[in-house]
Amino acid sequence: MLEYADFSIKLHQNKLTIQFYESYEPIIKSLTRTKILLGVNITNNYTFVTLNANSIEKANFMNENINDIYKLIHNIGNQIKYLITSENIGLLGFSLENFFIIDSNILIYIPNLADVCQIDDDSIMITTPFIHDSLIKSPELSKITTLPATIHFKTIYFSLGCVLIYIILKAKYDMREIENSSTQLLDKLPIPIQINESKIYYFIKRCLYNNPKDRCLLFI
Repeated sequence: MLEYADFSIKLHQNKLTIQFYESYEPIIKSLTRTKILLGVNITNNYTFVTLNANSIEKANFMNENINDIYKLIHNIGNQIKYLITSENIGLLGFSLENFFIIDSNILIYIPNLADVCQIDDDSIMITTPFIHDSLIKSPELSKITTLPATIHFKTIYFSLGCVLIYIILKAKYDMREIENSSTQLLDKLPIPIQINESKIYYFIKRCLYNNPKDRCLLFI
């Protein structure tokens, strides 16, 4: 069993159960409406999710190949887009601890509730201190010194760019180094990423623009 502050995950006899301690409706819909997860049974006011599965584990991101990176961009990008456009929900940032792989090939993200915020006029309001150190933060999020504070909802795009750099560089850099030097580290990505797989390179670059309004999730 995997235990978190807001949810737990249990696998028993090829039945995967995710129990949320309060309603997680927008997050669950970001997994089902995007068809990332299929054959899902949802009960108890979006607090109980079951599906058939053979395995689930935390993603360690140490052995990912190009196809895995494409899959991450597709699945997590679609989750983010769904939350923003259909639920008006933004995330403060990603935490590596909250990525999971089902049956060795389905990558999903389940955020901590404290990192889930309503979007109002392209902004999200932060009213409480961050409760965990593992959050991968954008520059504007790192600069907050007083609460309440508002930041652009595209803070999550920057966090996604940092996750991708971390995976591609095989954790050669601490995540805090990546947060602080992400743009410079783009040039340290392997040449195959910069040239042969340049769609990935430019996707990351668009996530890391200093001005949040300029960031976008565009894979072309």
